[in-house]
Amino acid sequence: MNGEAKTPERTTPGKAGSMEDLIRHGAAVLVPLVRGENGPALLMEVRSMNVWQPGEICFPGGHIEEGETAAETAVRETEEELGIPASSVRVLKELAPELHREGRMRVYPVLAEIEGFDPGRLTLRREEVAEVFALPLSRLLAQDPEIYDMSDPESPDMPGKLKNYLAHYPPIPKNRTTPYWEYGPYGIWGLTARILVKVRDHFRKEETAH
Repeated sequence: MNGEAKTPERTTPGKAGSMEDLIRHGAAVLVPLVRGENGPALLMEVRSMNVWQPGEICFPGGHIEEGETAAETAVRETEEELGIPASSVRVLKELAPELHREGRMRVYPVLAEIEGFDPGRLTLRREEVAEVFALPLSRLLAQDPEIYDMSDPESPDMPGKLKNYLAHYPPIPKNRTTPYWEYGPYGIWGLTARILVKVRDHFRKEETAH
């Protein structure tokens, strides 16, 4: 999930669930904490060019089905999209939900550690996921995001990557802003960036507590 789209980002052909189901039950994403080359990192997805919001950065996730908890949904979707077995996912914390779709839907971020993570054993669902990358946790904690007004994509101050993302959307109401990070070739904005703010704040509080 990402951005400010008007249609479901994580519904795909063959999956159950309508817009009404999505709004009623909400959605969940897994925020996978892995051991990267330079220490703890967050595993991020790059969306396939065959789906809505092509090329954007997101977390694995989808709509909460009847009878599921947010954590169960997040773990299930992660296994389906990345091939990470549920047995290796250790849920750490369910973060406060993020309101999405003009406040009509709750998205529940579930922070979890991936035990025994081996990037070579990932099995990506290619129709949805083009690639993955690891965002170092140290980078997230050290660098606050820039804030941009999404209603003014022609602003000379707006990064080119963000302009390209916004080109897929209808005009956005004035004064609606987004946090924005760049990491290498990747630009992170919208819902995913707002979730990263929650993750950053969670770990900063942990650092302060210790």
